[in-house]
Amino acid sequence: MRTAQEAVHSDIETSRSVYNFVFDLCVKLGANPADLVPFEKYAAAAQSLVRPASAARALNNGVPNIERADKLVQLIAKQKGLSIRDRRRRRAGRQAPRGTARRPRRPDLSLPDRGVSLAHVMRRAGGSRSRRS
Repeated sequence: MRTAQEAVHSDIETSRSVYNFVFDLCVKLGANPADLVPFEKYAAAAQSLVRPASAARALNNGVPNIERADKLVQLIAKQKGLSIRDRRRRRAGRQAPRGTARRPRRPDLSLPDRGVSLAHVMRRAGGSRSRRS
């Protein structure tokens, strides 16, 4: 099992890319960019996360179903016509000369594809969005 610190800092550029994708998705859903935490602050906070995530620990201890925030983000992005893989392909194409762009590495999410349904997550959340004032 990897710690959150290892997951974020072992490949900082991939972490930044995933973070920016989620940031952009939140803005597309209506978040004010000024209300969101900048990547540098997120990465600094991850330095203190030296234990594996609770989801990873639960799976390691045999829990059959866990809540998967990453899958929720992917489902919402898909509904909005967005994909992290498409974003990486476009980014790789802009950064490298034509014909030399390498296929982007897939991030190691360190969790198997076992989780609860989106409907279950929404029921547990009460089906409403809370807003800070």
